Amino acid sequence: MEVATRHMQVGIVPISEDGRLSAKDLINGKLKMKEIQDDVHRHRVENGFDLVRG
Repeated sequence: MEVATRHMQVGIVPISEDGRLSAKDLINGKLKMKEIQDDVHRHRVENGFDLVRG
């Protein structure tokens, strides 16, 4: 299967500061996830990757 638009998938294991597996503590809602995605995109572009944020 050929993909028309290249993309990247990233898996995150949400470990809290006290060592628990807790998505709620690390990624609290859709807004926080969007911030993380925006930060990753900004970091990649600043480091020379030619990416378009979808």
